Amino acid sequence: MANSVAVGLAIVRKNVAALAAEIGADPAPTLVAVSKLMPVETLMLAYNENQRHFGENYVQEICDKAPQMPDDIQWHFIGGLQSNKAKMLVSGVKGLYMVESVDSQKLATQLDKACEAAKRDVLQVMVQVNTSLEESKGGCEDTEAASVAKHIVDKCKNLKFTGLMTIGKLGDPNPEPYFAKLSQCRKEVAKQLGVDEKLIHLSMGMSGDYELAIRKGSDNVRVGSTIFGSRPPKPPSSDVAPTFPAAPTAASTPARASASSAPITTATPTAAATRAATPAATVSETTSATTGSCPFSGAAATEGAKCPFASASSSTLMGVSLPAPAWVCGVAALSAIGAIFALRMRSHTA
Repeated sequence: MANSVAVGLAIVRKNVAALAAEIGADPAPTLVAVSKLMPVETLMLAYNENQRHFGENYVQEICDKAPQMPDDIQWHFIGGLQSNKAKMLVSGVKGLYMVESVDSQKLATQLDKACEAAKRDVLQVMVQVNTSLEESKGGCEDTEAASVAKHIVDKCKNLKFTGLMTIGKLGDPNPEPYFAKLSQCRKEVAKQLGVDEKLIHLSMGMSGDYELAIRKGSDNVRVGSTIFGSRPPKPPSSDVAPTFPAAPTAASTPARASASSAPITTATPTAAATRAATPAATVSETTSATTGSCPFSGAAATEGAKCPFASASSSTLMGVSLPAPAWVCGVAALSAIGAIFALRMRSHTA
């Protein structure tokens, strides 16, 4: 393992240096070794080869690793960051060098407050732009990047706006459009801020496309598997929402007897009956398979926006993200839990 990490790192460094010389980039792009899911022992192999910039995706993981690593490491946080975890990240990572995934004014404000509370030096940040417009990706739209950047510059005294970051569409054999879009976004942000666009760095390019990214002007490249090899699967944690099985339809869910043993008809269920009969843990964002209506509000599927529980995108159920499109609402789910609990209590006391 020690030899493979050293070899992988040497190859990437050689390529970065050659490309920088080819395009006349001075200084050469910063190489961020993306070490998510890798043990500290593996990171130390790269550290012993004089690698100092490391990138992590998960708050809990970087907070666990940082205290075990040398103090001169410059940590880049590159994953999705919830506003309520900004304080944990800032206070838990002494060597936090940059957050590359700021995608809203709210998150920038929370990071600014966290830095103030921690009494740390100014934190460098980048605005993440979703150049592929994928719902599964973090980042703001390119049209919003300038306003987020301006908020950082004008309102967040503990943050330093450094540049823009993007991931692009994973698996796309032609990432060039995403790189071009970020470069164009930089022009607009520079114009809005009244600065030279060369002062706004670009972070784009990963293991499969960092060479093209450098040719397209990237100042930071984030390379993981080419250095460290394939990653182990991520264990369940608070950073990843668990998945739930799909909700049973009216046709597949057997009728339940009530506490008084009164039969429940298998005809089209009412909203109340569906709430009582459907376990909360199996509720998913689907419409009723038999009626085409919202199982919680009774609104027809075609009424979408009129249904108080309908959502055009994703929803959350007790803090867990569920896929779109949806008829799910936390209030309805809690009602189902209450109904089931009441039935069980009545059956025990009967």
